[in-house]
Amino acid sequence: MEFKAPERKAPMSYSNWDFHKKQNVAAPLKVTEDDVIEEKKSKATKFFDAVMSVSFAALFFGLPLFFLNATFQGIVFEKQVYFYFWVLIAVISWVTKSVMEGEIKIKETPLDYFIAAFAFAYLLSTVFSVDRWHSFFGFFGDQSRGFMNVLACILVYYFILSNFTKKRLIIALGGIIASAALVEIWTVVALFFATKLPAWFLSHMPASLFGSMTSLGIFLSIVYPLFIIAIYKLLESGLSKKWKITLTSLVGLFLILDIVLIWLLYSFVFLAGVFPALLVGVSLFVIFVIALIVRPVHGWSWITIASFMAVLMLLMIGGGDGYLAQKLPAEISPAYKLSWDVASSTMKDKFFIGTGAASYGYDFSKYRPQDLNDTQYFSLRFYQGAGMFFETLPTIGFLGTVVLILIVLSYLGTSIYLLCKDKEKNKMYSLGFFSAGVTFLYSAMIMRVDGAIMMFGVLILIMSLAVIQFESSNEGAYKKLSLKASPKYALALAFIFMLVCGGVAYVFVFMGKALVADIYMKKAVTTSAHTEDDSVRLMVRAINLYPNEARYYTRAGQEYMILANDEALKSKDKPNTVTIQQYLNNAIFLSNKAKDLQPNDVLTVEGLAQAYENSTMFVDKSADLAEQYYKRALELEPHNPVYYIKLGELKVSKAAALTDAAQKKPLIQESITFFQKSVDEKKDYAIGYYYISIANEALGDLDKAIESMKNAIASEQGNVNYIFTLANLYRERAKGDDYAQAEQIYKGIIAQDDGQYNVHLALGILFEKEKKNEAAIAEYKKVLTILPDGSDEAKTQVNKMITNVQNGTGNLQAPTPAAQPSIAPQAGADQTNVSPVAPQPAATQEIPASNPAN
Repeated sequence: MEFKAPERKAPMSYSNWDFHKKQNVAAPLKVTEDDVIEEKKSKATKFFDAVMSVSFAALFFGLPLFFLNATFQGIVFEKQVYFYFWVLIAVISWVTKSVMEGEIKIKETPLDYFIAAFAFAYLLSTVFSVDRWHSFFGFFGDQSRGFMNVLACILVYYFILSNFTKKRLIIALGGIIASAALVEIWTVVALFFATKLPAWFLSHMPASLFGSMTSLGIFLSIVYPLFIIAIYKLLESGLSKKWKITLTSLVGLFLILDIVLIWLLYSFVFLAGVFPALLVGVSLFVIFVIALIVRPVHGWSWITIASFMAVLMLLMIGGGDGYLAQKLPAEISPAYKLSWDVASSTMKDKFFIGTGAASYGYDFSKYRPQDLNDTQYFSLRFYQGAGMFFETLPTIGFLGTVVLILIVLSYLGTSIYLLCKDKEKNKMYSLGFFSAGVTFLYSAMIMRVDGAIMMFGVLILIMSLAVIQFESSNEGAYKKLSLKASPKYALALAFIFMLVCGGVAYVFVFMGKALVADIYMKKAVTTSAHTEDDSVRLMVRAINLYPNEARYYTRAGQEYMILANDEALKSKDKPNTVTIQQYLNNAIFLSNKAKDLQPNDVLTVEGLAQAYENSTMFVDKSADLAEQYYKRALELEPHNPVYYIKLGELKVSKAAALTDAAQKKPLIQESITFFQKSVDEKKDYAIGYYYISIANEALGDLDKAIESMKNAIASEQGNVNYIFTLANLYRERAKGDDYAQAEQIYKGIIAQDDGQYNVHLALGILFEKEKKNEAAIAEYKKVLTILPDGSDEAKTQVNKMITNVQNGTGNLQAPTPAAQPSIAPQAGADQTNVSPVAPQPAATQEIPASNPAN
């Protein structure tokens, strides 16, 4: 075999080397348009993800702190608008991010079916409500019971649970701790240093950032266990020793300040029923720690025990109200028995679906028991019940209440089960949020809770469930709508996106207009200039921006009545009747518009009746229409004695306009019937007895008049007008020792205040009747010395009376009615003296307060 040597190749040139190098190096990838789109999507997704995290922070940090103190409806309304704003931001960010990712994921939870059933029951109650608009949007001043807020809470529920991460847990907890610390600082300043602050600042500074001290007490109780877990988590953290000690000490100080403030607000926390809720929440925390289901950092369990003991110490030492720099006003809420009476009576008529969401004010007015009139709270109206179930039974009915109970039981069962499961996971976050949630839930069940706390408490409950599922590694399933799965799902997701965007845009504009309108109303009612160019112009702006709120129209109608009254006083000698009539016509028009918007609201109907009542001298048939609407108000509030007084007054006014005694008599008898019904409703109703007395005097029955006036005095002891009128009645009846009784009463009044010129005058007339002319002249001369400056006409009249006595003519030609003053001082004279003009019944008040009224 021939051996061949291998062929020797020439050395590779530089050019050849370069060629081979190019062959071995991969060619650069071509950047396509799709790649650019994906990169932009990734950046946009991160942006919307960041917005979602900001929404977490805004809800938990901002909600307790946010206020404007610039709206007519108050802080609760402002927080409601804030809540809607950030819920919408969160939802639109979530949906937009999901569309960009091509898939929307909604977390499935154990409460899903119950939540759907509750939403349906709430919607059903809203559709068949006595006031559909307010059932949907929420009642004036506190929109938390409206269907719109329920939808917002459902949206935020699925937003939080579907997008929950450890980072957002820290954001939420940090936001709550930071906001609670700032709330505590604010409260300390308001309670102890308010008088040292500038006046302009005080005028815009609410004492409570939640609208009431009771709500503030609930908030402080809710965050109490969250301070404890914040301390534990800081001790477990990987921070440097310096930062760990600093932050732990700071949170510990705010924990101590929290319990001190609860102690200082004793009457709002303990007496209102917040304390049992705090005790239940903290006890739950202690039980899980003692049972070693949750284990704090080694050696630090004493914090839990000390916190629990601090709560018990408050119970033993009593309240610290006496240490406050100023006395806080009392807050009132309906008692349990009263709330149950209203709920049970309502359910007899509206058992399954109630009278409508957010309609508790209607229920309270129509179904309140008569025995409420026997208490000092008879003139109050409550728009929320003493506890969640007392309120839901009459408003959303049996169906809605049962579903709500199932939601609560399901929440508690799921939470406790997951907390007790897998002890090795040491679910400290879960225990803290669950204790806070139980504190809120217990408070909501046993007492009245307003909108600010309702929104914050719902957020805590949602976070509690999210944290428990997260720490239990119970990821659960997700409902997914994917753009990539099929055209059907892609179309559905695109439709949802467009629907959400359109809805958000509408709600943003609507809520913005409602907020601005309410700011205009606040400016209008607080301005010192009650004119068409100032207060009325602002109210008209508010109405144009938000024409759905009946309270705006009612208040604007009242403003026109103020203008009419001012015009009448301004031109007393020669009133400008054309201007006055125009003002009153505007008042009637606006009040009618309010009634059209809320025909079943007693305050709106009452406002219309008052407008007609004040127009009787200027507008035809006003008296008849006033009577019609006071009767309608009685249908809406059957046990209100004030309306019977008003109806009786209208009858008396009609009688006063007649000259024929035969025509007057039946009208006065009708008025007595109405006055009698007022005292039948309220046994100690002094003004009712007063009017019965005056009406009987007009009929000539002085025996009944004296008896009724005695009842008036017994019902309202110390009322000088009633006592003075009784003396006049004794003087006019002139039986037995009536003169002696009258003289004794007159002298008793004078002994208390010698400047009562009408009493001296009445005593002089009595002396004339007794033929004691010298004594009568002495009393008349006394009147001349005490009449105020500027009473020249009255002094002339008294001098004539003295002359009449001296020349034997006397002043007894015509009897003086017991309820009419014998002389009237001129304009500008002192009006503090006794003038037996009937006092007006107190208007029914709307007080959103929170202490039990037993």
